[in-house]
Amino acid sequence: KAFMITILSGTVVCVATFFMCVLEPEYSFMQLLFEVVSAFGTVGLSTGITPALSVAGKAGVIFVIFSSLS
Repeated sequence: KAFMITILSGTVVCVATFFMCVLEPEYSFMQLLFEVVSAFGTVGLSTGITPALSVAGKAGVIFVIFSSLS
């Protein structure tokens, strides 16, 4: 059970980071990865780009936050 949770969590982070890279090409991979991992962990840290994300990018971050709560 723990292995499945780990695999699914990694998949969510990887897929969300990929979509963020497609939706927000003006930001670096590391900035977007940090935002997604921070959202998944619901830790409240940010590189400061969250307010400047597009509506789709913000929706992606919100989806990641909610997916981590399940």
